Amino acid sequence: MSSIKPDFFEDKVSSEFVDTVIKYIDSVELEKTSYDYYLSIVEQQTGLEGQEAKDKLEELNNSYEGQVRSGKPVVPIPTLRFKHWNFHKEENDIERMISNTMYKKSVSANNVYGFDLDFNHMTCFLAKYMPEENAHFDWHVDGHMTFQDPSSRKLSFTVCLKPAEKGGKLFIQEGWEVRSKSTDITSLTLPIQEIEQTPGKVISFPSYYNHCVTPVEEGNRYVLITWIWGPEWR
Repeated sequence: MSSIKPDFFEDKVSSEFVDTVIKYIDSVELEKTSYDYYLSIVEQQTGLEGQEAKDKLEELNNSYEGQVRSGKPVVPIPTLRFKHWNFHKEENDIERMISNTMYKKSVSANNVYGFDLDFNHMTCFLAKYMPEENAHFDWHVDGHMTFQDPSSRKLSFTVCLKPAEKGGKLFIQEGWEVRSKSTDITSLTLPIQEIEQTPGKVISFPSYYNHCVTPVEEGNRYVLITWIWGPEWR
């Protein structure tokens, strides 16, 4: 009888790793992702300005390959500060240490999942969620089985560095067995689980699983995100 692969897989990093990464996040200039951040990208790439640029952003954020998706953004615009890089494109020894650590963690996690991955195609993403910015990230997926790209994110990692003092909860989809929200059979929900964000905990899960971070209310939330890419799902 075949067994079901886990919804998510747990590992851990050392307290020294956690402290080093937090100090590094606080020492570098972080980009701010927000509506204005995404709007500036649209302006740079299209040459549009003002309302035309806003309309274009709305169009892009509500469609995928020209197909409108029921008025919901493909990737909700989060509010957080970040720094990211790709494997083998690190700027210093600390980033190389982080990449090498996550490379090893990805190999270990994929011994469980057995996905077709390109371990050299890895992205590391440092994030700081701040209460004064109402930092959060609505429900989203990092990748999808139906994406028709040569390469897409297939295995996602969250390394809990420091949880917020209040808010900033992490929820991840737990399986695919839909449940009725009421007597209306068309009103459904997926099971979810709140992840305890113990410093040093590493959570890996398939990139097509839904997850979110609730608004941070008190204290900064520090996290390291990593994505491992691979060829189109078969």
